[in-house]
Amino acid sequence: VSLVFNATDSAEGLTAILNTLSAWKVRATFFVNGEFIRRYPDIVQEIAAEGRTVFFSSHILHEVEQVCDRVAVLRGGRLVGVFDLAAQRRLVSRPVTVTFDTPVPQEAFADIEGVTVANTTGATIAFSVTGGIGELVKRLAAYTVIELDAHEPTLEDFFFSMYQARAQEPAPPSGAPR
Repeated sequence: VSLVFNATDSAEGLTAILNTLSAWKVRATFFVNGEFIRRYPDIVQEIAAEGRTVFFSSHILHEVEQVCDRVAVLRGGRLVGVFDLAAQRRLVSRPVTVTFDTPVPQEAFADIEGVTVANTTGATIAFSVTGGIGELVKRLAAYTVIELDAHEPTLEDFFFSMYQARAQEPAPPSGAPR
Protein backbone atom coordinates (compact mmCIF):
# COMPACT_ATOMS: atom_id res chain seq x y z
CA VAL A 1 0.00 0.00 0.00
CA SER A 2 1.34 3.44 -0.92
CA LEU A 3 -0.10 6.59 0.59
CA VAL A 4 0.73 10.09 -0.60
CA PHE A 5 0.05 12.98 1.78
CA ASN A 6 -0.06 16.52 0.51
CA ALA A 7 -1.18 17.79 3.87
CA THR A 8 0.68 21.03 4.39
CA ASP A 9 -2.11 22.81 6.22
CA SER A 10 -3.26 20.00 8.48
CA ALA A 11 -2.42 16.47 9.43
CA GLU A 12 -5.95 16.01 10.71
CA GLY A 13 -7.07 12.43 10.40
CA LEU A 14 -3.58 11.03 9.96
CA THR A 15 -3.58 9.46 13.43
CA ALA A 16 -6.82 7.65 12.60
CA ILE A 17 -5.30 6.40 9.32
CA LEU A 18 -2.19 5.16 11.14
CA ASN A 19 -4.32 3.40 13.78
CA THR A 20 -6.45 1.74 11.09
CA LEU A 21 -3.37 0.56 9.20
CA SER A 22 -1.92 -0.86 12.42
CA ALA A 23 -5.18 -2.60 13.33
CA TRP A 24 -5.27 -4.30 9.91
CA LYS A 25 -1.50 -4.99 10.03
CA VAL A 26 -0.97 -3.08 6.79
CA ARG A 27 2.62 -1.98 6.14
CA ALA A 28 2.25 1.17 4.10
CA THR A 29 4.87 3.25 2.33
CA PHE A 30 4.52 6.99 2.87
CA PHE A 31 5.57 9.64 0.38
CA VAL A 32 5.92 13.04 2.03
CA ASN A 33 7.18 16.42 0.92
CA GLY A 34 9.58 18.73 2.71
CA GLU A 35 6.85 21.05 3.90
CA PHE A 36 5.04 18.14 5.59
CA ILE A 37 8.26 17.15 7.34
CA ARG A 38 8.92 20.71 8.50
CA ARG A 39 5.40 21.09 9.89
CA TYR A 40 4.94 17.60 11.35
CA PRO A 41 8.34 16.12 12.25
CA ASP A 42 6.85 14.14 15.16
CA ILE A 43 4.34 12.42 12.86
CA VAL A 44 7.06 11.51 10.36
CA GLN A 45 9.19 10.08 13.19
CA GLU A 46 6.16 8.11 14.45
CA ILE A 47 5.58 6.64 10.99
CA ALA A 48 9.24 5.63 10.68
CA ALA A 49 9.39 4.28 14.26
CA GLU A 50 6.55 1.90 13.40
CA GLY A 51 8.77 0.37 10.73
CA ARG A 52 7.05 1.97 7.78
CA THR A 53 9.00 3.33 4.84
CA VAL A 54 8.95 7.09 4.36
CA PHE A 55 10.02 8.39 0.96
CA PHE A 56 11.22 11.96 0.91
CA SER A 57 12.83 13.74 -2.02
CA SER A 58 14.89 16.85 -1.40
CA HIS A 59 17.97 18.77 -2.42
CA ILE A 60 18.11 20.29 1.07
CA LEU A 61 20.54 17.81 2.55
CA HIS A 62 20.31 18.88 6.20
CA GLU A 63 16.55 18.15 6.07
CA VAL A 64 17.26 14.69 4.67
CA GLU A 65 19.77 14.06 7.48
CA GLN A 66 17.22 14.91 10.15
CA VAL A 67 14.64 12.46 8.80
CA CYS A 68 16.39 9.59 7.04
CA ASP A 69 18.61 6.74 8.16
CA ARG A 70 19.18 5.57 4.56
CA VAL A 71 19.44 7.61 1.40
CA ALA A 72 19.28 6.80 -2.28
CA VAL A 73 21.53 8.98 -4.42
CA LEU A 74 20.69 9.77 -8.04
CA ARG A 75 23.15 11.26 -10.49
CA GLY A 76 22.31 12.07 -14.07
CA GLY A 77 18.95 10.36 -13.62
CA ARG A 78 20.56 7.07 -12.52
CA LEU A 79 20.69 5.43 -9.13
CA VAL A 80 24.24 5.68 -7.77
CA GLY A 81 23.43 3.67 -4.66
CA VAL A 82 21.47 3.32 -1.46
CA PHE A 83 23.49 4.14 1.62
CA ASP A 84 23.16 3.77 5.38
CA LEU A 85 23.94 7.25 6.72
CA ALA A 86 25.63 6.15 9.94
CA ALA A 87 27.94 3.74 8.08
CA GLN A 88 28.81 6.28 5.39
CA ARG A 89 29.67 8.99 7.91
CA ARG A 90 32.43 6.76 9.24
CA LEU A 91 33.94 6.60 5.74
CA VAL A 92 33.97 10.35 5.08
CA SER A 93 36.85 12.45 6.32
CA ARG A 94 36.06 15.04 8.93
CA PRO A 95 37.95 18.22 9.75
CA VAL A 96 39.58 18.35 13.17
CA THR A 97 41.37 21.56 14.17
CA VAL A 98 43.63 21.63 17.21
CA THR A 99 45.34 24.63 18.80
CA PHE A 100 48.24 23.87 21.11
CA ASP A 101 49.96 26.11 23.68
CA THR A 102 53.10 26.07 21.48
CA PRO A 103 53.73 24.90 17.91
CA VAL A 104 53.93 21.11 17.53
CA PRO A 105 55.73 19.47 14.58
CA GLN A 106 53.20 17.91 12.20
CA GLU A 107 55.47 14.87 11.91
CA ALA A 108 54.27 13.90 15.41
CA PHE A 109 51.02 12.78 13.74
CA ALA A 110 52.35 11.37 10.46
CA ASP A 111 52.01 7.68 11.34
CA ILE A 112 48.39 7.68 12.53
CA GLU A 113 46.19 5.67 10.16
CA GLY A 114 43.35 7.71 8.69
CA VAL A 115 44.83 11.03 9.85
CA THR A 116 46.48 13.56 7.54
CA VAL A 117 47.68 17.05 8.30
CA ALA A 118 45.77 19.44 6.04
CA ASN A 119 47.31 22.69 7.23
CA THR A 120 49.57 24.11 9.93
CA THR A 121 49.47 27.74 11.07
CA GLY A 122 51.52 28.63 14.12
CA ALA A 123 50.32 26.50 17.02
CA THR A 124 47.21 25.31 15.13
CA ILE A 125 47.05 22.12 13.07
CA ALA A 126 44.09 21.26 10.85
CA PHE A 127 43.66 17.52 10.33
CA SER A 128 41.54 15.49 7.95
CA VAL A 129 40.40 12.34 9.77
CA THR A 130 38.75 9.30 8.22
CA GLY A 131 37.26 6.77 10.64
CA GLY A 132 37.50 7.23 14.38
CA ILE A 133 39.49 9.96 16.09
CA GLY A 134 40.59 7.79 19.03
CA GLU A 135 44.23 7.38 17.94
CA LEU A 136 44.54 11.10 17.25
CA VAL A 137 43.12 11.95 20.68
CA LYS A 138 45.61 9.57 22.34
CA ARG A 139 48.47 11.29 20.53
CA LEU A 140 47.14 14.75 21.42
CA ALA A 141 47.26 13.80 25.11
CA ALA A 142 51.06 14.18 24.99
CA TYR A 143 50.66 17.93 24.35
CA THR A 144 48.86 20.87 25.93
CA VAL A 145 45.75 21.40 23.84
CA ILE A 146 44.16 24.83 24.12
CA GLU A 147 41.25 24.21 21.74
CA LEU A 148 39.89 21.24 19.79
CA ASP A 149 37.22 21.60 17.11
CA ALA A 150 35.79 18.44 15.53
CA HIS A 151 32.54 17.97 13.65
CA GLU A 152 30.61 14.86 12.68
CA PRO A 153 30.63 14.45 8.89
CA THR A 154 27.38 15.58 7.32
CA LEU A 155 25.36 14.10 4.50
CA GLU A 156 26.67 16.98 2.39
CA ASP A 157 30.26 15.91 3.18
CA PHE A 158 29.43 12.34 2.11
CA PHE A 159 27.59 13.48 -1.01
CA PHE A 160 30.42 15.72 -2.21
CA SER A 161 33.10 13.13 -1.36
CA MET A 162 31.20 10.73 -3.62
CA TYR A 163 31.20 13.25 -6.44
CA GLN A 164 34.90 14.04 -5.96
CA ALA A 165 35.80 10.35 -6.04
CA ARG A 166 33.69 9.94 -9.15
CA ALA A 167 35.35 12.95 -10.84
CA GLN A 168 38.77 11.35 -10.29
CA GLU A 169 37.76 8.16 -12.13
CA PRO A 170 38.93 7.87 -15.73
CA ALA A 171 36.29 8.78 -18.31
CA PRO A 172 34.44 5.76 -19.75
CA PRO A 173 34.74 4.97 -23.45
CA SER A 174 32.44 7.02 -25.65
CA GLY A 175 28.86 5.77 -25.40
CA ALA A 176 29.55 3.52 -22.39
CA PRO A 177 27.21 3.85 -19.38
CA ARG A 178 28.70 5.61 -16.40
